[in-house]
Amino acid sequence: MTDDPEPAKRRKPTSHIPRTLKLYADRGWTAQVVERRIPFNHVTIDLWGCLDVIAMHPTHGIVGIQVSAATDHARRRDKMLAEPRMATWLAAGGQAVLCSWALRKVGKGGRWEPREQAILLADMQVTAGPAIPTARQLATRERREARRAQLRIRLPAA
Repeated sequence: MTDDPEPAKRRKPTSHIPRTLKLYADRGWTAQVVERRIPFNHVTIDLWGCLDVIAMHPTHGIVGIQVSAATDHARRRDKMLAEPRMATWLAAGGQAVLCSWALRKVGKGGRWEPREQAILLADMQVTAGPAIPTARQLATRERREARRAQLRIRLPAA
């Protein structure tokens, strides 16, 4: 018989959203998750493309929060800044915060620490003019133009 130690159990990864809800609750905010999960697809849809949590406070107002891991901070910030609906949210008086979480080593364990960055209307990358068409929209447009060209060929000259 050997006395082999049991292998260490690996912890199941947890979402950063419960950490964010607790962080804001501890500060006196009332917060609610607003993202939706599509069953059986493992797809999550954020409110207006980038908000996971909405929090409100009687004296500080209302804030939309994008929650992410620290490694995705820059990408999520760029996503928020490029979203036209975020500009509308900010112009209407809402606040927006990007809250990313990183595990900091402390002794043998670790501690989750948030990094919060306010998203301001002055930082938004919204441009005036029409939106850039998607590949699907371009393909549809090309099919319609080709169909119109075929119809023109078939019509007898007047």
